[in-house]
Amino acid sequence: MGRYRLTIPIFAANDRDPAKVLRFSAKVAGNSAAEARMRGIDLYRELGSASGRLPAKNLTESDVYVDEADPHAQVLIEIGALEVTPGVVCMSLVGPLDSATALRLDREVYNLQHHGARMLSIDVGKVHPFTSAGLGVLLSINDRLDVRLVKMPATARTLLATLGLDSNLSVYNSFPEALVARKDRAEQG
Repeated sequence: MGRYRLTIPIFAANDRDPAKVLRFSAKVAGNSAAEARMRGIDLYRELGSASGRLPAKNLTESDVYVDEADPHAQVLIEIGALEVTPGVVCMSLVGPLDSATALRLDREVYNLQHHGARMLSIDVGKVHPFTSAGLGVLLSINDRLDVRLVKMPATARTLLATLGLDSNLSVYNSFPEALVARKDRAEQG
């Protein structure tokens, strides 16, 4: 099972102007590029549906660009990121968020920042285990971006509270709730 990087350009309002393109990118597992492509499409639909911002573009397999990140690497965590509006990204993590995967997540977020991300809403509901190293990288990312966590497991919330860091990270039940909270906060400021 190798690791693959996928990219899906999603043109806003069916406009083919490259300057107006939103993007979905993912690092996923698969025994082949075709399997990774299908996993990426599933993750795209899941993220878009959960965020309430699924673009109205019909997605086909030819829309998904696949590169082998490392076909021999053990996949520890899957990362999917969907830009729902310019600068606003919804991300989904699947797998362990620990010392072995925290650096990978940090690199992915730097890449998103380089492409203009200012706000990041991260679904951590499928993260297991969630360690202090994972919390550490999320706190570091929160110093650089406006971060909203979605569906944080109870054990991770307990760890956050035990460390006295529960006021440093905002936790929401869903992407729409996190996105609205961000909008409300911006309107108040």
